[in-house]
Amino acid sequence: MATTSHFWDEWEHNYAPVGNDITLHYIDVGPRDATPVVLVHGWPDLWFGWRYQIQALSKTYRVIAPDMRGFGRSSTPQT
Repeated sequence: MATTSHFWDEWEHNYAPVGNDITLHYIDVGPRDATPVVLVHGWPDLWFGWRYQIQALSKTYRVIAPDMRGFGRSSTPQT
C-alpha cells in the first residue's frame, strides 16, 4: 500500500511550556530571519486549518501557528 506524503508533513512541530502543566504546540515555518506572522485558529479548529495559507506565506514570512490550549496537540486544561 502506498503512503501519501503531504507538504505539511515536512513542517517543524514545536512545544512551548507556558505555565504549570501547560504546553502549547505550534508550527514554525519559513525563514527564521523573516518578519513573523502569527496565525491563530478559531473554535473548534486547529493550526491545520491554516495549512494552505501557511504554505503560501512561508515563502516570504516566518509563520507561527499554534494549537490553542485544549486543541490539537496542546495540553488540555485540568479544570
